[in-house]
Amino acid sequence: MRSSLNVTAFEVASEICHMPTKQLAFLKYLQFRDLLKGWRFVLASDRGPQAGFAVNRTFGAGAIVKSPFVGEHVVVVDDRVATATLASQSVVFPMDFSISLDTQAVSCIEPYLGRRTSRLPKDFEEVFYFLSKRETNCDPMPYMLENLSNIENPNNYEAIYQKARGYEILRTIDLDLLRTTGQALSRLSDHDLNKKAQETVASMLQMARNTQFYDILERNQTIFLVILLKCACIQFDRSTRTLQQKIRQLMHFMDQTLQSMFLAEAVLGVRYFTKGQNLKFFGKIQSGRDDLLRTLNGMAWDLYHFRQVTHMLSRDLAQEVHYYFPAMLTFDKGFAEILDVYSLRACGIGPLAQDFVTAPAFDFFEELCVGMDEVDRIEVRSLFSPEAVARRTEVARSGGVDFRSIARTLIADLSSITGRSLGQN
Repeated sequence: MRSSLNVTAFEVASEICHMPTKQLAFLKYLQFRDLLKGWRFVLASDRGPQAGFAVNRTFGAGAIVKSPFVGEHVVVVDDRVATATLASQSVVFPMDFSISLDTQAVSCIEPYLGRRTSRLPKDFEEVFYFLSKRETNCDPMPYMLENLSNIENPNNYEAIYQKARGYEILRTIDLDLLRTTGQALSRLSDHDLNKKAQETVASMLQMARNTQFYDILERNQTIFLVILLKCACIQFDRSTRTLQQKIRQLMHFMDQTLQSMFLAEAVLGVRYFTKGQNLKFFGKIQSGRDDLLRTLNGMAWDLYHFRQVTHMLSRDLAQEVHYYFPAMLTFDKGFAEILDVYSLRACGIGPLAQDFVTAPAFDFFEELCVGMDEVDRIEVRSLFSPEAVARRTEVARSGGVDFRSIARTLIADLSSITGRSLGQN
């Protein structure tokens, strides 16, 4: 048995998240309880409280509310829970929930309110009634972040304002009127409603003009664009023929060029190489499309938004709230189809911002090594050796990866492969 003197809290937290059972995870926590002061753990479970309101719910035409966890229920482990469990007592821990609405969901609210429903998803009314419930807490953050690049253009202001106003009507809807007459009206006066919408737009303008915030946002979204661009280059390049060659090329690109192993996205790449356009999410990547770069950019935003949902598990909480369970609502069936690669079976949240550990719900290594012989498996495993991890960590700390430059290079590569000018992002 190791002493807490020669391991770090982060290492122990990682071990707890990767334990094969909840019981073993709890025992490991008790063993290192003093070292883990301030740490909290959430473990997916077949019993226990729900990780949010109506999580992992599917609506009539395929819209889905997806949480970061593999199932609907969780158990939590922290100092208060441990004390209560050892004393055979129950414990109450306040939780907060929120559902991030994808860009399409926010964009549909305003035409729905205006009875312009012919182009809306078939299950939008069902979703609207669900979102209007008082116990449903939702936010428009994906729409807001995705439109920061548009908000400074006066030609876009009115459309964005109307979307913000539609969202505010949803937040403040008169439920009694909706139930009795079917009319979707706000409880607020027009003046107060307009003021709320203007505050949302003003908040977007403030974020767009915050250079540091916007640069970080653009950089992080570009990471996912870069990965998708590389996957498309590999898939369309006829000189890369076998699945194993494609996987190795993507993995070495992450190791050598990105200096970081994006495992969930690597698995997505493997699935794309295996199924091609039969995987709905990647069906939009067609070499003959004039809007291929715009399509890839939109897909990158999708991946970024759900990654953000996962990171929100570690957000700073109000003093009276102990756990926060985010989720995302999307109408994109192709996107919903691939979200299982982000499913977690556990996460650990420490007292510092960087203290965040996750454990995936499935074996990444087996998916990455599909069809490989032992020699190829050893090669892939070497990318996760302590030496390789230390090298990538050092490069990341020095800020030595220019993702925008990599994106420009890959756009040129993809243009050359497809024989079409893609422009610049």
